[in-house]
Amino acid sequence: MKEKVIIFLQNIKHRFILWMNNLKRKFKSIDFRSKRFWFKFFVVFLSLIVAGFITLLILFAWFSKDLPSPSKVVRREGYTSQIYDRNGKIIYDLYNDAKRTPVTWNNIPDTLKQATIAVEDKSFYTHSGIDLLTPFRIIKNFFYRFLINISNLQFTTKILRAKMNFAVIKNC
Repeated sequence: MKEKVIIFLQNIKHRFILWMNNLKRKFKSIDFRSKRFWFKFFVVFLSLIVAGFITLLILFAWFSKDLPSPSKVVRREGYTSQIYDRNGKIIYDLYNDAKRTPVTWNNIPDTLKQATIAVEDKSFYTHSGIDLLTPFRIIKNFFYRFLINISNLQFTTKILRAKMNFAVIKNC
């Protein structure tokens, strides 16, 4: 049984090497400086972008067909129940997890509105509603933070190894 597995793995390795050599030959035969190559490349690239956009539109239409109209969505649960006396004064507030009372847009202070916008989007007043650089900033932050975390992990590992080696030497 063990021999069959070894032969099978050698066969897979051999086929992979043949496939890679064939791919290298094809790759060497491509002329990256020709206009024909770049024309085909951009046609394929633009076709993929258009196909992806159309797919997104179809998915959006498919999933949004069952959604209610935004004007019909009304929250009826989660607010506080207020008990009044006969003069109209509030005696007691009943609530489950948090005390929620709906307010109108005019009753919210302007500083709170501006603070919320500042927290959500620092350049809200400088762009026209859509910041086109945001996807690139997200990608940059993801990889930057990922690399920082990896380097911190490697640094911690080095410290632990140094401490463990010191402890092993000290105990001998």
